[in-house]
Amino acid sequence: MRYLNISMPFMVTGLLALLTIFIIPAVTADELNITPDNPVYIITNISLKDSDLQASPGISISPSVTLQNIGAEPGASSSVRFRATLGPKNLINKDTVVPAPHAGKPETYSLSFTLPSIQPGEYSLEIYVSPDNDQKTGNKESSMKAHKTIYVKNPLPGAIKSDCGCS
Repeated sequence: MRYLNISMPFMVTGLLALLTIFIIPAVTADELNITPDNPVYIITNISLKDSDLQASPGISISPSVTLQNIGAEPGASSSVRFRATLGPKNLINKDTVVPAPHAGKPETYSLSFTLPSIQPGEYSLEIYVSPDNDQKTGNKESSMKAHKTIYVKNPLPGAIKSDCGCS
């Protein structure tokens, strides 16, 4: 950078400062609503079996979801609720209310969702988590998209369809 008469280390430092200020905003505890009485649940990983990467309406998929509580210790009877979408469609939940993880400790849950009637194609799976029946803390739902996509194909003729509305 002879034309500007600026050394390379100075430029790198300046670029990092700009990235930190404008592009990578810090998230504060206030923004996450973390208080001593408030657990905060964050999905840190979604794993899909190879058999879940191709599915059809009426078929269940079983993602494993790792959840971490980055807030306070939940109450003894606290639970969290998961829900999922595949592209624009809500998936049908099966037993998605589970005990809440302890503060600071990740916990992995095996979940089950059934695909509703949906057009064939490739879709992103997004899983959401929120405290179950917890209106007093004002916790917001958090979510994460799986790194792999799911290819939805037409059901085979005569395949059993369960509660998917895909007749």
